[in-house]
Amino acid sequence: DARRLTGDASGAARAYQRAAERAEGWSSHPDRGPWARLGRALALLGRSLVDSEATEQLPQLAAAEAVAVCEESRGDLALASMAQYVLARATWQERRALQAIEAARAALAGFVQLKWPQMISRARYVLGVALRREEQLEEAEQQLLRAAHSLGTLANPREQVAALRGLAALQSDRGDHAGAKTTYARGLDADRRLGNRPMEIYDLCNLGEKHRCCGELSAARSRYGEALVLARRSSNRRMEALALAARAALCHQMADLTAARAGLQRALALCGPCTDPEFSAKVLGSLCAVESDAGDLDAAAGWHEHLIRHVGSDPPPLFLALIAESAGRVAFVEGRAGALRAEAVTVLGIGKRTSRVGLVAQGWSMLAMSQQLAQQRAAEGSWRRALELFGQIQELDGQAASLCGIAEVRGRCLGGGDCAAFRAEALCRRAGLTLRLVQALAVGAQHAAQCGDGPSAVERLAEAEALAEEISFGPCAWLPRRLALARAAASEDQVGS
Repeated sequence: DARRLTGDASGAARAYQRAAERAEGWSSHPDRGPWARLGRALALLGRSLVDSEATEQLPQLAAAEAVAVCEESRGDLALASMAQYVLARATWQERRALQAIEAARAALAGFVQLKWPQMISRARYVLGVALRREEQLEEAEQQLLRAAHSLGTLANPREQVAALRGLAALQSDRGDHAGAKTTYARGLDADRRLGNRPMEIYDLCNLGEKHRCCGELSAARSRYGEALVLARRSSNRRMEALALAARAALCHQMADLTAARAGLQRALALCGPCTDPEFSAKVLGSLCAVESDAGDLDAAAGWHEHLIRHVGSDPPPLFLALIAESAGRVAFVEGRAGALRAEAVTVLGIGKRTSRVGLVAQGWSMLAMSQQLAQQRAAEGSWRRALELFGQIQELDGQAASLCGIAEVRGRCLGGGDCAAFRAEALCRRAGLTLRLVQALAVGAQHAAQCGDGPSAVERLAEAEALAEEISFGPCAWLPRRLALARAAASEDQVGS
């Protein structure tokens, strides 16, 4: 474990293999045999984390060993509790969260009865991360907080920082980007003190993501660059893929679609679909988003179909939300309001059931877009609801999109605009949101023309067209349509003058 946590994957794999072999030699001992078999199961689980050539069946073998020992424990509380703990870890690595929760609860109850504080904390950690996967966020937070606190009290910094990472991920799920940023920063400092290079890279990527969501793009770029350098220096393909995908999100937000596409495709090649299914699903969804904004409808639809095949027939809620968002993007580019509304309802439902504010906000945004396509006045109310929720989680790009949507709807339905477009423009300039800035400028040009301010309309239109030219949008993209509307409004104002 020590070698794994310091980034020595090959050394860790050899040590796990030796541990498994030694445990095998003791497995038939009448007293020590069951404990040796649990030790072998833990060695198999550790090896599956670091050995790229290790079979995917290792967690299954560990789970089977734990089940067998549990059945043979004959009322031995210590042995049965440890077997349940190993089973919880194994089923967690197999992504069988419900089984992991059941086993972790049994292990926790046993360790409490035995008064083993270290194992109580470890069981709480496994229970917390498994509960998070099943979207039981309130109890997950309680368990992770208690695990982090007790592990700190027990002077176990390596496991305490793991609990902190779990807590930060949960804060992100709830849209608390500021809180997650603070927690990830604590984890980064701890991992650097411990020399835990893989997790240092992981912390940098996640910290960069929080900076990006809060509009701190320079800080995000710095974190991603540092993570990528460290990953390549340590030849860690999985962490390199994570850093590339994170940097691609920043490139997308800053309208560098070519770099975003290249980064995501490279990340997918480095970390195959079987290595980390959840990460691969997110990358596929991001590729669909990039191609939608680039106007390549065929490519966007292709990545959407790839995502559907990847997640299988019975995907968890997060995967269903990714599919719905991906399908919604394609429907929007094609102008299919009904299909977009159906996907919006799916995202909204999942967001509400799982208490993910970001998903709820995205669902309202998609619903507003569908209503806007259908020229329904209800779109303004949906955009305002999205704006409120994006504001709660400090998601600046979402706020800017919502402001643009409000301005467009008011301009069409009420015959005049408000300051929403200009607020969106100011927000985009402040946060460096280049892609969204072009939209804000186009909408602002329409509003300036409707208000009789021809020079302002022409000025905004010229800047929007110059930026759009730099971005090189495809012919089917949503942005050229908005630019065309702005040109028409500016021309009408000039003719009227």
